[in-house]
Amino acid sequence: MRGRASLAALGLLLLAIQLLGLQMARADSPPACRYDVAIGAPPEVRLDIRVDCGALPVARLAAVDRTLPRYLDGPTDDAGRPLERADDGWALPAAGPRVARYAIRLGDMGAAERSYSAAYAVGQSVLAELSAWVLLPQPLPEGAVLHLAPRPPAGTGFATALRGRDGGFDLPAAALRFAGYSVFGRYREQRLAPPGRAGAAAADVRVVTLDQATDLPADEIAAWVDDTARAVGGFWHGFPVDRLLLVVLPQAGRDGVPYGRVIGGGGASLLLVKGERTRREQLRADWVLIHEMVHLGSPFVWRAPWMTEGFATYFEPIIRYRAGRRSEASLWAEFAQDMPRGLDAMEREGLGQSRRGMYWGGAIFMLLADLEIRGRTQGRQGLEDCLRQVLREGGDATRVVSLDWMIDACDRAIGGPTIRSLAQRHVWSQAPVDLAGIWRRLGIVRRDDGQLSLDDSAPEAWLRRAISAGRPGPV
Repeated sequence: MRGRASLAALGLLLLAIQLLGLQMARADSPPACRYDVAIGAPPEVRLDIRVDCGALPVARLAAVDRTLPRYLDGPTDDAGRPLERADDGWALPAAGPRVARYAIRLGDMGAAERSYSAAYAVGQSVLAELSAWVLLPQPLPEGAVLHLAPRPPAGTGFATALRGRDGGFDLPAAALRFAGYSVFGRYREQRLAPPGRAGAAAADVRVVTLDQATDLPADEIAAWVDDTARAVGGFWHGFPVDRLLLVVLPQAGRDGVPYGRVIGGGGASLLLVKGERTRREQLRADWVLIHEMVHLGSPFVWRAPWMTEGFATYFEPIIRYRAGRRSEASLWAEFAQDMPRGLDAMEREGLGQSRRGMYWGGAIFMLLADLEIRGRTQGRQGLEDCLRQVLREGGDATRVVSLDWMIDACDRAIGGPTIRSLAQRHVWSQAPVDLAGIWRRLGIVRRDDGQLSLDDSAPEAWLRRAISAGRPGPV
């Protein structure tokens, strides 16, 4: 989300830590703990869980979500005897198999907390992050896997972004702390298949709509998601991930799309909060879903939220223009109106030191990079070529990379040190940015009535058009 929405910087940090878990070594037969999960019927959605770590040298179970203990019953050993409480969890039996049982009152959690980062109950369904109901055995061998085997009752379901295996789902144990979403209870599920990249099979997009009536039918929402996925796929030359769980959470008393969030741990999942009174024209004008889908195609850059958010903030309105959802004049009017909000971070603090500038400060950085790349190559390349190359190298939302890795990958893709040079001026130090001069050169003119118009006779108007449409310049 950009600064005008509620995707917090904390969420980005959590995402980065979560994604680090995906880099754990993967053995052919990794050590595993098995979770047999009996799911109670909604609205209670009580989870009765048996954890079996076999002979693994696991000493205790720990809650990684601070909300979880308030809705926890147990844990006990396999015979029902309470486990001893330790400062950081519950001690497992010292001898024999490491087996424990516990229960989570997930429906109560979702109804009381109504939290996008813990659990949220809607009608006969509950959305929950995996860390809100899975206790983590500790310590675990490197590369250990949690194998979750849920058993929902008849007439209800369980949805997750995790990949299935042996009647369950695997999650690297190191990724649990901030892994993605799961859905329990009664919900509507639809499957979409936007084209994949570079001749790959179509992507598998599961749209799960939680159980609440809204003014627009689920089929219409799914059609909008599909259209948006194809628009984003046009930018990435195919949908950026092969699998996605997209959860639509209807919210009573609201309209529009007030919130979105991507989590990549264990597989890409995307939460989209939609007001129950959302109108068709609001979906057509929405920017949140495109912003989040841009995140799907780029890795999380560790400790550099300005880059992760800057990409999405900059390219989201461009993608909407290319998809025919807005005019070129409105695209540049938005940039001219909102980019000044990022100037303090660029000129006084440096993007590497500022949280306030991660959206529009990051977007200014991307504009400067795009202008330099297109100007140097006479329009043969643009900033998007950097992102597409990173994605071809496997850098999607399920991966976390360092800032140096991202800078080097981009500069290799565009054949010069553009990104590193800009980072030296605006990330690790501060330097002025003449936005007013940039707008004049690009032909973005403020009229007497205060409105902005485009002047195609301006000296660098061709650069503006090349950025907008993605077409080559005067080669």
